[in-house]
Amino acid sequence: VLEDDLITSKYFLRYMNEALRRYAKADSVMQISGNQHDISGDHTSAGFLPFATSWGWGTWKRAWEKFDPLCVGYESFLADADACRRFDLDGGASFSTMLRRQMSGTEKIDSWAVRWWWKIFTLNGLTLFPGKSLVMNIGFGEDATHTTGAQTRRGDFDGNTQIVNFPSSVEVDKALWSQVLQFFNNRKAAGAKKPAG
Repeated sequence: VLEDDLITSKYFLRYMNEALRRYAKADSVMQISGNQHDISGDHTSAGFLPFATSWGWGTWKRAWEKFDPLCVGYESFLADADACRRFDLDGGASFSTMLRRQMSGTEKIDSWAVRWWWKIFTLNGLTLFPGKSLVMNIGFGEDATHTTGAQTRRGDFDGNTQIVNFPSSVEVDKALWSQVLQFFNNRKAAGAKKPAG
């Protein structure tokens, strides 16, 4: 799935096809991501994370058939503070609030992505992420559908990034996961320090 505001590395498609082939029968793997957040680490390797993305990704029929646009059971999920904290990446994001707004139907929000993340979360699914992003979103600004603010990331994007190392076992890459959680917590802390107005 590639939206028209994404620029990809010239090796993006090679990575996606290889990953989709390698993990086609691994039921717990629900998504292959071409996106990665601004983190340091091994930029030639990929790792599994218990998370989802909406910028440059792929999946299989077996996984997408599990997508539930009605999010059956979301009410009890939102009542579980511990589950919401984990869904919100240890408090670094506001996905539970986004899910609540999506499902209430009273606010102008239409996100398949938060519902897809919710389904992956409830199934303990995994996504393969590259060590460095293979996509850059340039769709920011007043005319954008969702990202109307100024772009604040992707300063490290390199169109020549190539992923050559794939995990042999399907399990969370703890070092990579720690970096992603830190990224979200740092971003939230930076946002909280901005002056009002």
